[in-house]
Amino acid sequence: PGIGFIPGALIGGGIGAGIQMAGGMSVITGGITGLVSTGVSAAMSLGSGIVTGGLMGALGIGGAAAVVTAFIATTVINSAMFNPEDKQVGGDLGPQLVEVIKTVNKATLTNEEAKTATVKYVIALSSSYAISGAKYSDTITVIKTSGPVKTLTRQITGDNVLASEDLVLSSLGIDLSDSMVVNSVSVTGNVMEDGKLTAFGPVTGGTTVTIGTAPAIAFSCPLVPSGGIACVSQNGPKQYSCHHCDPSYMKSSFGPACGYKGNFSAMDVMGQLGQPVYLPSLNGKEIAWVYVRTGTDGDGQNSRIFKAGEYILELHHMKVDRTLDAQLAGKTLKSGVMVGNLAAFPSGKSTPHSHMQIQISGAWVAAETVLCK
Repeated sequence: PGIGFIPGALIGGGIGAGIQMAGGMSVITGGITGLVSTGVSAAMSLGSGIVTGGLMGALGIGGAAAVVTAFIATTVINSAMFNPEDKQVGGDLGPQLVEVIKTVNKATLTNEEAKTATVKYVIALSSSYAISGAKYSDTITVIKTSGPVKTLTRQITGDNVLASEDLVLSSLGIDLSDSMVVNSVSVTGNVMEDGKLTAFGPVTGGTTVTIGTAPAIAFSCPLVPSGGIACVSQNGPKQYSCHHCDPSYMKSSFGPACGYKGNFSAMDVMGQLGQPVYLPSLNGKEIAWVYVRTGTDGDGQNSRIFKAGEYILELHHMKVDRTLDAQLAGKTLKSGVMVGNLAAFPSGKSTPHSHMQIQISGAWVAAETVLCK
């Protein structure tokens, strides 16, 4: 009772826990124990190492009162800036009738190898329905520090489930040193769905070949190449048919996802199953991102959170990969580093895509105004 109860109340309120404390030093001790536990599991914006460091530093400079202050401050910072791990983002795009998987036999080349190299692309179509009349349109774009410098679009031939092509890189007729060759394919056709012939597409897939050191500008989007923007922020450009958390979205089966903090500001970018997800550049500049933590999405997927100065980035719908989590822990990572792979959704619930959210100085901003520009 008395003065001992005041810190206990403050601590209990700081962590959202019910106050079931007696008083005196037992209040402070119980509060600190609960707060340490909360700091480790939920307040991960500064990493578990800071939780420990904060505790030891506080003990060294002022005893239990300083510990209380340090942990309350950490909790407030984290709850304001990061989504807790027990919240989930579910799939919020409908399934596609056909998916495209495109692969390349050589994903990286030295500048010297690129002078004589031929790369082979293979395109596969996947569907639970019979496919017919597939038509393939292929686009090759070379990106250098100055931006896209060469684009070639061609029609390629294939049957209804598979196509392949060879590309002699020197035939592009430009210096490929320190560049990225981005290859995207768009496919249209028909499927026999429930006894009816139904048109599909265009559906997209793609891959990249990195030559030498890829320029930062090549990673303006976490998916390279992307299959296009499928859903934007709540008040995003009207030419898009999907807007996170607008009235139409809220009435759909995806509405519950808006309980996730910042979902109204999100953008969804289409990709192919297993496609690498990269840390993006911003405004054409390489960024040093700090890994914060891995969270849990619905459908057996992971999200990963990164911080860089005033920016906080969330990337969702990636495969569970504990080995990768361990490799990222405690690291500062540059734009262009792969930080995951797009995951599948169970029973065709949704199409593989990257759901991305970003904050600047603690405020959620429309992702499409910052990423994939």
